Amino acid sequence: MHDQAAIIVIGGGLLIGVLAIGLAGRLSTRRKRREFQRLLRQQPARHFPPGSVQRPSFGTFTDLAVVEAAEFTYRGHDVVAFVHSVEEADRERAYRHVVWLRAPDTPRLYVGDRRHLGAWRPAGVPEIERMGVPEFDDGYVVLCSDEAFARRTLPPAALRELARRGLGTTPVVLADGTLGKEAYGRFDATLLTLADLLVDLTRWLPASGRSEAAADTRAAPAVSRPAPVERMLTVTGVAGLLPFVALLVLLGVTAFVNAAGYLVGAGDRILFPARPNFLSLLDSGWYGPFSDAGTALQALAFGALFFGLPAVAAVVGFVRVRRARI
Repeated sequence: MHDQAAIIVIGGGLLIGVLAIGLAGRLSTRRKRREFQRLLRQQPARHFPPGSVQRPSFGTFTDLAVVEAAEFTYRGHDVVAFVHSVEEADRERAYRHVVWLRAPDTPRLYVGDRRHLGAWRPAGVPEIERMGVPEFDDGYVVLCSDEAFARRTLPPAALRELARRGLGTTPVVLADGTLGKEAYGRFDATLLTLADLLVDLTRWLPASGRSEAAADTRAAPAVSRPAPVERMLTVTGVAGLLPFVALLVLLGVTAFVNAAGYLVGAGDRILFPARPNFLSLLDSGWYGPFSDAGTALQALAFGALFFGLPAVAAVVGFVRVRRARI
């Protein structure tokens, strides 16, 4: 009876959690789309829906599979924003949103994370060895054919700001009359986080690239906070998943500790020696006592995997949230 109740709680919670989080995600996507459409309606803007993308006022879409685009003014700057599709290494289609600000014609300049610049490194643009700001130089790199221009454009204050905010996996690029950056994402208000970063960088450019409207140098909230129903669904989803996550941790820790105990000489189980009746899964030989070291080693690996899965999921979730903010 206790075992059946545990299975009902865990299974029901998992189902409710998946449904609630999925619904919260759909509501969030719709909200961000509405916010971006509202921004476009509030000013003279050009919107190119799928199937009718035209040449932008600045920059070029050559060699890009652009799906949707728009031109508008944001914090006093002319902006081109678009989504294009790319073919990933696994041959699946992915979508990236891109933001360009109008910028002066300058030497090409790239600023990116050292760990991720390999796929984006442009041919024939040399790397500047060090910019003289330790917190920036430790994790980021600048590429430019004109080192003097790069150092003028990126003074220590700009480099410290970039190091503080982070750049994600894609570089900031100043080239062909645009200052731009891209990231994985949809054509919605989340792309304004890229616009905020770029607008803040324009204070150091040799010419402003601003529209006739007065430039707003203050950081603006790119995306509104989730609505109460979104927050409620998210909390419900997390609460529903907790029993399943707790089960994984319980099974993993029990297998790992009991197997480690056997390998160092313990004769019986360290955890749950009495084989509790509330979860018959713990009555399996995976949790001891073990007949030989080989079985114990397998249980040790099994425990490390099940105990590690929630930790990996937490790290992946943190990284996804971090990227969404870049």
